[in-house]
Amino acid sequence: GGGIVLRLPLGDGDRGTWLQLRAAPGGEGIFTLEATPEDVSHIVLTRFSYATLDDAENFYGLGENYDHPARRGTQREMHFTPILPSESGYNEAHVPVPLLISTAGSALFVEDRNPATWDVAMTDPERVTATWTVPAATFHLLWAGHPMDVLPRYYELTGYPSLPPVWAFGILQ
Repeated sequence: GGGIVLRLPLGDGDRGTWLQLRAAPGGEGIFTLEATPEDVSHIVLTRFSYATLDDAENFYGLGENYDHPARRGTQREMHFTPILPSESGYNEAHVPVPLLISTAGSALFVEDRNPATWDVAMTDPERVTATWTVPAATFHLLWAGHPMDVLPRYYELTGYPSLPPVWAFGILQ
């Protein structure tokens, strides 16, 4: 319920190719954007970009990586392929998760498991850009008063994590 739907021309608009953009609140602190072209037989480059607040804002997330937790000034691939120029020769992603949380208390979660690239203020220090090559995409904008308070909103969309078995809390050797 609720929200707005826009029908926008893709490309030059002469070929009759249109994009349907649906924007709606998805709950407290959640806003959802769904972009779907009328002709889903083609792969479409979908890019979501937004401005950073200031140089002090940092970003965390995008899954398990073995470099450093802060993502500002980095590029992350959402698939298991090392791409040497994207950051370093050690760009190993073990669990890519398309969730980026800002220290300002906002987040972007892209509901898609296809390969993608996140440019977190690397190419342009004032922009974060997520790029997918899919026919349709769903973006969730999340916000709260504190960055850690964004996680329950993410869990509302994806499900809460389960408690590990008791043996997982024991000594690791």
